[in-house]
Amino acid sequence: HQGLILDDALAHPDFHIEAQHHGRGWMGVPIIYKERLLGIFTLDSEEVGFFNASHLRLAEAFASQTAVVIENARLYEEARRTAAELEFLHTASEVVASAASLEAAAERILEQLQHIVPFDSSTIFLREGDQWRVAGCRGFSEPEVVLKLRFDSQTDLPINEVFRSRQAHILEDVQQHPNYIAVGPHQWIRGWMGVPVNFKERVLGVITLDSHQEGYFSDAHKQLVMAFAEQIAVAMENARLFEETNQRAAEAEALQAAGAAITASLSQYDILHNILGYLGRVIAFNSGSVQVIKGDHMEILAVAGPQAENTMIGTVFPLDNPLEQRFLTEMQPITIDDTSAPLAGYAEREITPIRSWMGVPIVFQEHVLGKITINRYSLTAFTTHETRLALALANQAAAALANAHLYEEARRSAEESETLRQAAFEV
Repeated sequence: HQGLILDDALAHPDFHIEAQHHGRGWMGVPIIYKERLLGIFTLDSEEVGFFNASHLRLAEAFASQTAVVIENARLYEEARRTAAELEFLHTASEVVASAASLEAAAERILEQLQHIVPFDSSTIFLREGDQWRVAGCRGFSEPEVVLKLRFDSQTDLPINEVFRSRQAHILEDVQQHPNYIAVGPHQWIRGWMGVPVNFKERVLGVITLDSHQEGYFSDAHKQLVMAFAEQIAVAMENARLFEETNQRAAEAEALQAAGAAITASLSQYDILHNILGYLGRVIAFNSGSVQVIKGDHMEILAVAGPQAENTMIGTVFPLDNPLEQRFLTEMQPITIDDTSAPLAGYAEREITPIRSWMGVPIVFQEHVLGKITINRYSLTAFTTHETRLALALANQAAAALANAHLYEEARRSAEESETLRQAAFEV
């Protein structure tokens, strides 16, 4: 932190000489503010030995004044930038708060976030059961592909490290992380940052920012995104509650309508087809079937989805296979997150490209009448809530099928009695 005079800079062994430099006499003076080096200014002369101690004292006094000016300018710029950031964070949170759904909120969050911290791509993950689903993304060439991605929340992926620690993480090169999944649109990502969206004691989701440049994200970036995450947490929770309330109301309405329609019919055919129709109003699936026990097998009597009825109706599944035995003994729903894993007795995976599967028994008075199956062609596991919805509908169907069976028996008995009466009359 001391000034330095060189009588002949060209004679100094460590002096770096540029092509256009013609100076011989040289003086360097540090610019210091409260023992902190802000910079250095140098003076050159073509004359050897030009600078002296008097010059140095004058230059040091000037450097002291310059240090104050530079520091004041830095503080002003920092205050201006901080005020701008706070104003933008407030504006961004208001924009996000106006969203009425999580997907809309996610889209606005990423749109606003890019004004705060420039990125190449970004994703918002929400946790559903044991999986992370993508609620929104930005910067990807094929966003529809990214939106379908699901990740296991129980592994050691970088996103799970953020979730468990509830702290932001920066990776200089995410490709070097032993558990990073570098497939599809994530192959080119290098710099990576994950920030949790914390609401009270819960992590609502995780925002990830990506860069194709290694070491792109800094602690300053992290602080900005964490502040933004704090601002939007309430908005995200409100959007989630609003969406959940609407979803529950729609589910209750659909279940009530289903119950009325199913129980009002005494036709087994109408009951079976109504089950799948109303189930599709509360649970997303690609195909499904209703199967009824007949003797020693389950037989498909109704289907929904792209399968042709003439190829699916009448398909049978022996009751002695392990999967059907579970339904008969446990009388509980069974979900299979990934049907590509070996599973004895799962014959339907040979018929359609099913990846996630759920079966719900139709039980009446501790007796299994059949089962409902619904399928997804993507690896999207059915949630506990969806299982409860399917079970509620199956219970309604069980009572309706039992009533239809009693009605059919009464009708058949009446026809037999009428036949006998006519025969007796003729005799």
